[in-house]
Amino acid sequence: MLQALIAIPGNDFIVYFLIAATLSSLLLWGVNRISDSSRNYEAPFPTKLHPYTLALLRGGEKAVLETALFSLHQRGILNFNTAANGITQLEVNPEVGLPKHPIDREIYYFAPQPLPQFFRNPKFTAVLKPCITRLVHELEQYHLYRTPQLHFQWVRLIPWTVFAIGIVKLGFGISHDKPVAFLVIALIVFFILIKILVPSKLSLLGKEFLAALPTRFDWIRHKLDAPEQLRGVDPAFAIAALGVSVLAGSMIFDTFQQQLAPVTNNNSNFGIESDGGSDSDGGSSGDSDGGGGCGGCGGGGD
Repeated sequence: MLQALIAIPGNDFIVYFLIAATLSSLLLWGVNRISDSSRNYEAPFPTKLHPYTLALLRGGEKAVLETALFSLHQRGILNFNTAANGITQLEVNPEVGLPKHPIDREIYYFAPQPLPQFFRNPKFTAVLKPCITRLVHELEQYHLYRTPQLHFQWVRLIPWTVFAIGIVKLGFGISHDKPVAFLVIALIVFFILIKILVPSKLSLLGKEFLAALPTRFDWIRHKLDAPEQLRGVDPAFAIAALGVSVLAGSMIFDTFQQQLAPVTNNNSNFGIESDGGSDSDGGSSGDSDGGGGCGGCGGGGD
């Protein structure tokens, strides 16, 4: 087969390649649209989700940790103390009981350390991974994340196979001093197109839900300095839906924002890989033994 590929004249190959690239791209786009049935379901009311689940939808693992740290600080469980050297130290309040939510509990056990070191602790990211996976599973249950469609996985291989054939032909052309400029351009454009067409974790319903969050939670930014006016809504929803920047200028939480933002900005990747196809029992809020991973991090908990 390789010899047959090499034997195709360059001009003919470009035509075949462009046709194959176009058809495979259209196939991928069509299957993605057909396989995403999320719009057949009604989006949940935002506060029905746990703030950590909402944070994962908006900003991934980084947003989950920001929301959890704010929640623990706001409830008086976690303190941020800046030392003389300017490094912020995380300290737990021994007078407050052990938090119930598994993510809170893991942070509680790992917290007595400098904030920058906390985000780079590989043991912490390891125990947090099951928690993130369960949040992913909850988002799948609400149809905000795509549920893996195993019977459509082969469709994604078609454009990559076409791309690989183009790379082989490119290598042959370069090794034999053939003109390859047009093929290089075609490969670059095709690669970008594939990356665009390969679906993200967000479903169509999830994208619409996410786009509406700033509007639906705009009111909460004006109530942060008066928590009694939140009418039973957890203040952590402000961070979950709008990010840490919503705290800037707050009379109560501005100091927290100034301490947390520089650290999280410099540690945007915590090494947590959340795979959307978890086979665990998501959506529950079980209590796990601390330090040993999450026993359920769904929509319940404190």
